[in-house]
Amino acid sequence: MASCQTVVVVEKVPKDFVDRVVPKVRACGFQIRDAPDGKQLTTRVGNAGIEKNYWVRISANGLNVTKPDETDKMVMCLHGIGNS
Repeated sequence: MASCQTVVVVEKVPKDFVDRVVPKVRACGFQIRDAPDGKQLTTRVGNAGIEKNYWVRISANGLNVTKPDETDKMVMCLHGIGNS
């Protein structure tokens, strides 16, 4: 029986992936900050496109909800990043 092996080689450091997506996140109106000491970024912006296409995970300490029955435009903008 033949065997198969897949090897993925990445010639970038993690900062390269982050630097690639940060301008897009800022364009949505978000500010980029280091996590405050002792605080966790507990709200993950789940988007398979961002994680697959940019190899990053975006998390926040919370999302501003202006209307309970409507998704904020900034959040929709983040989800659009995954499709670009």
